[in-house]
Amino acid sequence: MRFAPKARLYTTLEKLIQANCIEDILPKVTFENQLKKIKNAKMKKMVVDLRNAILKISDKIEERITKSHILFRTSVNFAGIYTQPRGFWLSVRIPRTQFDMLELDVRPHKNPRWTDIRVDDKTSLVLLVEAAKIAYKKTL
Repeated sequence: MRFAPKARLYTTLEKLIQANCIEDILPKVTFENQLKKIKNAKMKKMVVDLRNAILKISDKIEERITKSHILFRTSVNFAGIYTQPRGFWLSVRIPRTQFDMLELDVRPHKNPRWTDIRVDDKTSLVLLVEAAKIAYKKTL
């Protein structure tokens, strides 16, 4: 896999000299790094539970963790978790006009094929998993 940085990359001369490839310079992106962004313990647990539930929907689901989010995909991305200090957002590949779960705090996404769901400590994990299942089924 080829990699090219999309923004400025700061490092030390020592790390640059010792690196065999550019991936050696970059910090490793892991699920644990995403969890560290969230301050609230209850919200951290909700992210863990949601991630596990989404991965259990099907054996065909792949997870890709980036610096800013956790993506779930089969042949195309269908859901993403965006972590922030106060909690997280769930984005699902369902057009806002077709999203009918009124109990969730939905917001328009910059891409009209997607819907953002603002999550707080009162949000139902069951409904979030159901939204991810619907998005998964739409990608089949």
